[in-house]
Amino acid sequence: MKHMTHKHMRRYPGVLVGRLAVNQDYSHKGIGSEALLFIKQWFLSPDNKTGCRFVVVDAVNDPDVLEFYQKNGFVFLFTSEEQEFIYTGGKKGECVELDTRLMYFDLMDLSTSDH
Repeated sequence: MKHMTHKHMRRYPGVLVGRLAVNQDYSHKGIGSEALLFIKQWFLSPDNKTGCRFVVVDAVNDPDVLEFYQKNGFVFLFTSEEQEFIYTGGKKGECVELDTRLMYFDLMDLSTSDH
């Protein structure tokens, strides 16, 4: 089975959150969600001149991790692992299990909500 991590995406106006983790002693207390909210709000700040529209994560392909990001408003960039695998250079029909999944949050969603 082929494992693949992808870093070959084309340009997009976004900020990539590298590795976000919370110490196990403090997990499930909302700290990770608060950190993501801070990042989202900072990129909407009038002082921020980056022009970012998206917050992007290359999330570990684990159901708990993916669910965490989904609960925080992130959606998959690709509808399936196969589609993501092919886009990043894999060949159709090959057995694939991605190590990570690209997900994004559209900052326009936050700017129009009550957060």
